[in-house]
Order: sequence, then structure tokens, then C-alpha cells
Amino acid sequence: MRTITQRELRNESAAILREVQAGQSRIVTRNGTPVAELKPVSPRRFVPRAVARAYGRIHAALRGHGRGGRRRFGGLLIGATALAHALPLHTRHPLDFEGLGQLVGVRVV
Repeated sequence: MRTITQRELRNESAAILREVQAGQSRIVTRNGTPVAELKPVSPRRFVPRAVARAYGRIHAALRGHGRGGRRRFGGLLIGATALAHALPLHTRHPLDFEGLGQLVGVRVV
């Protein structure tokens, strides 16, 4: 981990932040004393990657049956979560998931 001075941070902040964004950490010193650590923040995702992939599979299967998934996005996202974790899908709207039997087990509640 490289050490930089407060002055370097002030004068070269854009370059330093690009380095940090690229995954490098920095210790900032003031008068030779460490006062701060700059480290990259991991990107946040709205949904986990596995669930996003499962959503894509479900959406493609629905389109293959001549239906789009726009109207029931929330329900399909729940279905994708079930698929990603190999769980059955419990729903009160089984017709929304018609044709997905090969992907996820649909159980009516």
C-alpha cells in the first residue's frame, strides 16, 4: 500500500482517485503521520448476478411462449430468485408463470 502526503492528494486528486478506483489503496499522511486510508469501494448491485441471469432465462422462456415479462416484473424477479437458489416458486398467480415448468417448480398458494 503506497503512502501519499496530504499535499499529493490535494494536487493530484484525480489521478489518485483513478488509481483507487482501479483497486489500489493509499495511506494519506499529514506531517508524516498517517491520518486516512483511501481504498476502493466494491460496486453495489441491485440484484445478485445469479438472480439477474435467472431473470434473463425466465424472460426468454416467456418470450418463447409469446409473452413478455414487463407487466409482472416484481413477480418474475421473485421467480428468478427462486430459480437462482433452486427453490420452488410459491405464487397466487400461476398463469403469470405458465410455460416455466422446465425452469422452476410453480406451487399455487
